[in-house]
Amino acid sequence: MTPQAALVELLARVGASQDAAVLLSHQELNQWPEAAVAALKTQRLLVKAQPATSAICPGCERDCVMPVQTRIHPSRGAVSFIDCDKRSDVSRVDVPVDRLEQWRCTADAVCSFVAASLGLRQSDKRRLASADFLEIGMATGDKRNQMLCLQTGGELMLMAGGNTVPLADVVAYRDGAYSLDSARVGQLVDAAT
Repeated sequence: MTPQAALVELLARVGASQDAAVLLSHQELNQWPEAAVAALKTQRLLVKAQPATSAICPGCERDCVMPVQTRIHPSRGAVSFIDCDKRSDVSRVDVPVDRLEQWRCTADAVCSFVAASLGLRQSDKRRLASADFLEIGMATGDKRNQMLCLQTGGELMLMAGGNTVPLADVVAYRDGAYSLDSARVGQLVDAAT
């Protein structure tokens, strides 16, 4: 997986989440390129979320998803475990803390990233009348200014006026960071009616 593919995957999940936060586990992020994960965290597309309250039980081969309990042990600190009720030969199964770590991304975080990348003053009014659009900020092309919005129903799209372009098509990874192609966004703004 390339850093560009990692971002495309994240944007696809945010688009499919229907305004819910997308959660990614520590284990999954370990399979992504380190440079991509570092950039996503630095640019606040990924922020640390609360630890998971359920996990795949490592106690046997069944891979059951079970609720996790955490207790404070006097000498070991926080201890997380699963009480297995599926097998008689397994009861309490310890769960390493790093298996519960998770990161989240939201459509609002994507809007903030777009605004920061383009140097826009982010709009105070977030949600348009339609629940499928989030205002990002006023974008400037060579001919006009338009409100730039993020269309969230399905694939994430940048929208100015009545024109749209897939967000994944205007984002690139260079020199350890993600950025938007401001020339393409300017063309989108100028083409808007």
